[in-house]
Amino acid sequence: MMDGSLLETGCRYINNFGTTYVVHAIEGDVVIYTIEGLRMKPLRMHREAFAHGLVREIPG
Repeated sequence: MMDGSLLETGCRYINNFGTTYVVHAIEGDVVIYTIEGLRMKPLRMHREAFAHGLVREIPG
């Protein structure tokens, strides 16, 4: 699991189910993100809750 303080805007992260998330913005303790490959409005979640399910950052 990742630490929420390590999240960065513009980076891609993957969870243990293989879902890839793209972080578009971080506003205080809130992460604004989308799920890669889906056409959707950006979602919002608390930084620590979002990071809890992540396994690692995807380079590139």
